Amino acid sequence: MAPPRSRDQEVIALTALDGLTSEHAGRVLDISATAYRHRLSRARAALRRHLDGTAASTPTRQEISS
Repeated sequence: MAPPRSRDQEVIALTALDGLTSEHAGRVLDISATAYRHRLSRARAALRRHLDGTAASTPTRQEISS
């Protein structure tokens, strides 16, 4: 599965890494706070799908040592 798009990464980073509120992050991206929250929701879902797909294809320690 492909990693999240750079647009999704930016949206997540503004909240998770920079600690911005939806209002401030929306201003950074020149969109409304509501639009930002929608983008963040979609970005989180995409990241969740990516991580679930990565975890399913990653061998366990037992599989590696066998």
